[in-house]
Amino acid sequence: MAAIPAPRQRLPVALSLSALVSAFGGVLRRWRYTGGKRDLRFDLLRGLAVVAMVVDHVGGDQSWLYTITGGNRFLVSAAEAFVFISGLVMGIVYSSVVTRQGVAAALSKALKRSWTLYMLTVGLTLVTAMLAYQLKLFWAPQVTTGTLPNFIVGVLTLHRTFYLTDVLLMYTFLVAGAALALLLIAQGYTWQALAASWLIWGIWQRWPQEIALPWTIADNNVFELAAWQLLFINGLAIGYHRRALARYFGWLTGWVSLVVFGALFAGAIALYRDKLATLSWLTGFDTNFLNAHLFSKDDARIGRLVVFVILAVFALALTTNFWGPLHRVFGWLLLPLGQNALWAYSLHLFVIMATTKLGPVVFGNGAFTSGQNALLQAAGVLAIWLFITLRAPVAARVRQLAPRPAPVAVVAARRVEVEGQ
Repeated sequence: MAAIPAPRQRLPVALSLSALVSAFGGVLRRWRYTGGKRDLRFDLLRGLAVVAMVVDHVGGDQSWLYTITGGNRFLVSAAEAFVFISGLVMGIVYSSVVTRQGVAAALSKALKRSWTLYMLTVGLTLVTAMLAYQLKLFWAPQVTTGTLPNFIVGVLTLHRTFYLTDVLLMYTFLVAGAALALLLIAQGYTWQALAASWLIWGIWQRWPQEIALPWTIADNNVFELAAWQLLFINGLAIGYHRRALARYFGWLTGWVSLVVFGALFAGAIALYRDKLATLSWLTGFDTNFLNAHLFSKDDARIGRLVVFVILAVFALALTTNFWGPLHRVFGWLLLPLGQNALWAYSLHLFVIMATTKLGPVVFGNGAFTSGQNALLQAAGVLAIWLFITLRAPVAARVRQLAPRPAPVAVVAARRVEVEGQ
């Protein structure tokens, strides 16, 4: 008689689930961002802002990619991320400068940075205005031989800006003003600096004509400095005190925060898709009033700030807990863009002009489809990425092929470099 095989032993169901949960928890722990000398999470998020910026500025009224970026119509845009992260990173960097070299060195560094930004702002404004005029683009400056000197002097004195260089102009003023804010923060007057920033923002919301900073600027219709400085100064203070704040607010990067702020952000998306109709029904105000007084981009209204805070916390928690897959899938694109954001912004001005002229050549005249616009936008993002990633190796190759200078010239060049620091 054949032997009857022994029944196969099975693990208890509870033990199997426990092992599965343990394995999944291990994966999540490995995915979590562990830190480093430079916080790459901010680079990744700023790179995402670069992509959103290019997509929103290139192409027409409709695009498949607007589902991701908001098409510059959502309750918050890439601009808020740029301004806040710029202040945040400046606070992180300059806190180390203050610690190592003192307040005077930090102030000197900030003023030198603002001078560099001034030169970049003026140069890009004049160059892009000239190219737009030569290419007969619809946003070209309306100048004549008689008014050209006024235009140039206005740009040089920072009394005039041009299409899409207004952000650089604002950034120049913000970094210059940050020198005073840094002085207060480094001396222990952080709350006073923040109170002054909120007071300026608050006065602008009610009496904008009384607090136009630094002065009235022609063609500056979007980024009002008195309003937008709030994001930069708050980012500066948070970055400066990042380590101390992490002890009290580290929970914001946890799973509970991810779920809660993710749900709040989903609510903001639903509110936007509802065209504020629900909010209008709850408050009794029409949607035009709500858009103007809660979500106006020009004035950085309170509703827009609330949505940005929700998005910022959600994005930080998301990149912290899912850093592993996010870095593997998107790091190759977003990190170079985020680490070279000023380059990316400058380059995207020329990408906009190029796609505006080449789009009709490729797709014909008339309104482009969503797919055609998405293709132009993706090409613009990749063009900027290619330039940034290839710039360093190409420059190194050029230096390698160039004839080496004589020893005396090398010494002189190094002396000039050291004296210029």
